[in-house]
Amino acid sequence: MTLLNTLGWDNRQTTRQNIFSVCCFLLIITTFFTHLTYFRHFGYKVQPTEILFLLTIPFIPYKEVWQYQWRENAMLIRLIVIYLAFDLTSSALSHRSSSIMESFGRVYLGVLFSILSYRFSLLDTDDLIEKITRIFFLGAVLTALIAAYGYLMITIGRPTETLMFFDHYPYFGRLYRLRSFNIYPSLFISIITLPVLYLVAVYKTSKVKNLVAIGLVLLLICTALTLSKSILLITLGLVIFALKWVGHLNKGTFIAAAVIFILSIVTFTHVIIVKTGSDEEKKVLPTYFTSNKVVAQIAGYDLLETDYLTLKRTEIDLFPKHLLFGVGTGNFNLEVQKYKNRGLFPEKFSNLDPHCTYMGALVEDGLFAFIALLAIFIYIFRLFTKRADLLKSDFILGLFLIYITFLIDAIETDIFNFRHLWVFLALAVVCLQKVKVQEKVLHK
Repeated sequence: MTLLNTLGWDNRQTTRQNIFSVCCFLLIITTFFTHLTYFRHFGYKVQPTEILFLLTIPFIPYKEVWQYQWRENAMLIRLIVIYLAFDLTSSALSHRSSSIMESFGRVYLGVLFSILSYRFSLLDTDDLIEKITRIFFLGAVLTALIAAYGYLMITIGRPTETLMFFDHYPYFGRLYRLRSFNIYPSLFISIITLPVLYLVAVYKTSKVKNLVAIGLVLLLICTALTLSKSILLITLGLVIFALKWVGHLNKGTFIAAAVIFILSIVTFTHVIIVKTGSDEEKKVLPTYFTSNKVVAQIAGYDLLETDYLTLKRTEIDLFPKHLLFGVGTGNFNLEVQKYKNRGLFPEKFSNLDPHCTYMGALVEDGLFAFIALLAIFIYIFRLFTKRADLLKSDFILGLFLIYITFLIDAIETDIFNFRHLWVFLALAVVCLQKVKVQEKVLHK
């Protein structure tokens, strides 16, 4: 299979159809890089994904996309439209043009989902799985090359933007963390969690096992170099697969593993655990990792509040004051400044975004949008759980694990703005529609 074939080029299609196909599959690769381009009036909001999307617009078969969505995904599209309507309403009521632009950015992501899911639906299951496997392999190679470049430049004393330096990183001290061309290592690991778990899911049935294995090794090395707490999310997925392969996976073991990892991630994200009065505590306290507030003292150890916990307390205090429509999309950081002015938010923290999809929806968009958001998550969750082969098929289980990692990651990040989330949703809904037809072929 040539590179053009991998990207969807088919001599049986028209040139217009082929350009559309190539653009769609290239869009997937561009989501690996979210902090690459800068424009004077847009900052870092317009990235390769958006540039390529604009080039794709003339080639989109709008009628066919609409017919497919209304035929196959009508309920999900309704829920997304309802959420976006409340999101736009919230932004309009805030009377801030930046907030309205932020909401239109989410509309764009909804359109991205629509065109990608339509394009995926045109392929048979085996072809779709192999193309996505090859696309993720290409993404893995590009990611590894960027990582190698970053560390090579360090050895000659010329650090680059691909690595992020930390002076007193909790538990580790001075170090560089890999982020590739993304704003933070945490976003980078969220992006590569998708191909890692996908490649694990297809390994046994893949026709290109060598590519899958190489891609996995490269991505797992990059994962370790992020030194992110979200490594636990990938570990959760690998543990679940291990339980399946040794014959011990059932609902009970799945839930038990998930709960253990969720508690671990929530704990390590929201508090820093250090020995009371230790040198480590003295080094961490002046940094922007903690508000200096001691949440609890347990057996000679202090639990220091991180910015994630400070944000949750602020969000809980704020959302009842703007219950129905919130403060407007993207306006939470303005409210943070108001809390700083009243001495209720640490000055050493920047004016942060919500860093939580659930609380962010409540605070910025209001109760109605929050309910719509939950409805979207629950609807997709039900698409998975109603399948009898959920814990039996590696492929379906892999997709479900990716979805679960997004839901967990949403506790500490704003996943609804993630381009790769919408790529995954497009892939997931199509595969859930198609795999049932060829289930015996794929999972014999």
